Amino acid sequence: MPDGTGHPAISKKPLWNYTGWNQIRSLAMSADGNYIVAGQQIGSVDLFYRNGTRLWEFDADNGWVDSVAISTDGQYISAGADSKRVYYLDRNGTLLWKYNTHSTHNYITVSADGQYIAVEASGGGPFTGVYFFYKNGTLLWNYTPADNRKIPNASNNDWVRCAMSSDSQYIVVGSSYPTLVLLSRNGTTLWKYYTHDAVIPTISTNGQDIFAFEPTSGAYHFGMNGTLLWEKSLPRTRVQTSADGQNIVMGDGRFDSEESNVYYYDLNGTLLWRYPIQRSISALVISTDGRYIVAGTEGGVIYYFRKDGTLIWNYPARSRINAVAVSEDGKYVTAGTDSKKVYFFDS
Repeated sequence: MPDGTGHPAISKKPLWNYTGWNQIRSLAMSADGNYIVAGQQIGSVDLFYRNGTRLWEFDADNGWVDSVAISTDGQYISAGADSKRVYYLDRNGTLLWKYNTHSTHNYITVSADGQYIAVEASGGGPFTGVYFFYKNGTLLWNYTPADNRKIPNASNNDWVRCAMSSDSQYIVVGSSYPTLVLLSRNGTTLWKYYTHDAVIPTISTNGQDIFAFEPTSGAYHFGMNGTLLWEKSLPRTRVQTSADGQNIVMGDGRFDSEESNVYYYDLNGTLLWRYPIQRSISALVISTDGRYIVAGTEGGVIYYFRKDGTLIWNYPARSRINAVAVSEDGKYVTAGTDSKKVYFFDS
């Protein structure tokens, strides 16, 4: 099948697929690719083994499960739903604890060892902020963006985003307010930077490199001490950075666009390659080592690239791709769609 841009077709078939009850909204994969967790639109979190066996299903109080996460070893699974709750389970599907954030959008980040959980709680008015937990469910601290001076009258449209170093020593926070903040594990503010617009942050595994991206085109690169290394205008609607912070992958195109691009940049923000594809990019991920990139589109095609820009394969799922995930070494890929499908590939 041609990909709509004149590139040679490289067809790939999934090892298995699963049809859920509702749209698949979120996905995560253990580092070795052995475990895949999926969040469905209405109330379900599912864990799969690599061979396609569904190990269990968990009811998230009929909430829209917008975010799931899994520890590196697959021992712990967390989920955030618009039921205003966050859930933490073990690999057997046993609920260890849950917490009410009073916010309708709860996105999860888990440390590599599963010991610490950061929750981005948005849409909760005065409750909008970052909640930081120990794995036993103890709330260690919560952070409301410092520029929320109008928080008593906060809008339910206010949002917050965060990213965490793999050892959980550093948490970087961006929000609908034009401020980027780096926090330590104990919640202490290490530094703050005022941006031109709202920002979405990412951080390298070791916490040495921090990036922030504005909704329009502004992009920033900081050192761990808060030094601004560069500021550029980079086109994008989706963005991911490799775990080591050495590479940045972006996708552009509005939801109704007929064409878009995948962009690959180095640490300095220098464009290394651009690949045009059909329809806008709805999901994007880069492997831990930065060697492989997976993109999904509004038009329902999954693309798998090498870091040199070579398209290795694509697959026509024929339904909007809502989420993609990749194993640490890029060997396994999973995708979730509007058509209630989970797909699993051996690359």
